[in-house]
Amino acid sequence: MATLSPAEKAAGRAFRDAAQADLLATFDTDPPAFTVPSFLALYRHHCPARAGRSTALPLHEIYLHSPADGDVPAGRFGFIYRAGRCRSCGQQARSRAGRLVDAQVRPPIHGRVLRA
Repeated sequence: MATLSPAEKAAGRAFRDAAQADLLATFDTDPPAFTVPSFLALYRHHCPARAGRSTALPLHEIYLHSPADGDVPAGRFGFIYRAGRCRSCGQQARSRAGRLVDAQVRPPIHGRVLRA
């Protein structure tokens, strides 16, 4: 794994800060019913559409690609958080914090993932 150049570090920090600010702004414009940790894949809630039964709410990985910044190409970094909606009642869940990843090391997840 190669070390990042000073320009890449600055671009990564700027992208992380902007993406985190945008994520937090969604809590004001479209607040979710539940705030969840960014590492969960399923969140169980008492679904009003199912008479209060415990129901899994799937949380999908939201992967944002970084824009171009000077000498740093677009897509060099990724910002990951989780969000989802209950299929029965429509309530939303979203993580409040995301994380910055090196897109060359950690690309987006596609399809099913085997969990050991």
